[in-house]
Amino acid sequence: MPSEKYLREIKKRIKEAGEKQLKELDLSGMPFIYDGKLTQIPEEVFELEHLEVLDLSNNQLTTVPGSIAKLRKLTRLKLFDNQLTFVPESIAKLQNLKKLVLKGNPIETPPPEVVFDKEGETDLKGIKNYFRQLEKAEKNSLHVLIACNCSVCKGRKEPHFYRLENLKKRLRDRQFQVQCDESYEYVEILSLVDDFLEKDLDIGEGEDLVHPYADSREKRETEPVKEIYISYAWGGESEEIANRLDEAFREKGIPIIRDKLDLGFKGRINEFMERIGRGKCVIVVISNKYLESRNCMFELMQIAKSGDFYGRIFPVVLDDAKIYDPEERIKYVQYWEKKKKALDDEMKSVSSEYLDGFREDIDLYADIRKYLPRLTDILRDMNTLTVEIHSQTGFEELVKAAAAKLEE
Repeated sequence: MPSEKYLREIKKRIKEAGEKQLKELDLSGMPFIYDGKLTQIPEEVFELEHLEVLDLSNNQLTTVPGSIAKLRKLTRLKLFDNQLTFVPESIAKLQNLKKLVLKGNPIETPPPEVVFDKEGETDLKGIKNYFRQLEKAEKNSLHVLIACNCSVCKGRKEPHFYRLENLKKRLRDRQFQVQCDESYEYVEILSLVDDFLEKDLDIGEGEDLVHPYADSREKRETEPVKEIYISYAWGGESEEIANRLDEAFREKGIPIIRDKLDLGFKGRINEFMERIGRGKCVIVVISNKYLESRNCMFELMQIAKSGDFYGRIFPVVLDDAKIYDPEERIKYVQYWEKKKKALDDEMKSVSSEYLDGFREDIDLYADIRKYLPRLTDILRDMNTLTVEIHSQTGFEELVKAAAAKLEE
């Protein structure tokens, strides 16, 4: 259950968004700051019809109510890292929605192959196409018979037929294949619906009916990973420490996973960093370079968002990481504030249609600036041994603590 402190903060943000007519509202969960996450979207949110960007990521939402359709001006909706099993049609009907993020949800309906593309990104076009086809089938389903397109029936004068209303019912019940009574082959229902729409509804060339099953992908791993990872900045003392840690763990028969050795040629860096974030045990080599690195801070944010930040992280703080003096620590916040402003200013000189990918960086910089003070405060308060002591003992204490955590 969300804590009272968290709910007060949520109500405060919603009220402020209403009073100031804000275009953006951040209701993402941050369990290491607030004790708890949202399990449902407050109804007051749907009265903020001026909203253009809504962030509900990293909560425990299981449904998105149809009231979301009230937010007609919404252009970006973030729902990643929740517990959603289906995408409601009301989202697909948001005419101005350009960006939808659903990573980290156990989506079942529409099928994951429809919701996500090959790269694991949310395919908003595919989702809208899915519901558009169902809607058209709904309007034309009364006593309609659809010819089977299996390898035996296709091209036959007397193929097996399916009743469209029965196919619709299967789709609603999350059944996406049907067996042909003639060939006993299983046929994708959406392919049957596609054929029906193209042949019997006289759809013009401008209508895009790309089959939602054209691309398939494996389901993303969302469960916590029982592995030891190391997060560090490449080069210099940080990498030297990472190499020594790697050696110390392997001497004890405990392999650790790190990007340079385990990412692989042309591996997707962001996916690997998200994988680190889900690790049960993460060793973090904190340096000045780390705290000013986009990729390193992304990893740290992923670790925090996955919960139990204090319990899963094992920091090694280098001397150049100025996290113990508040006057020095605040300079890191200023650094990310300047990075965000510089990118924001540059983006204003480019047409919005060419900014895909850059907005995500702006969001990341804003998140780093927002949560860095709390994260570094947690790191500062942890009783970590100095690099010199670690070196003298061969990282013995750290290896023992990490191994114990892995066995929990």
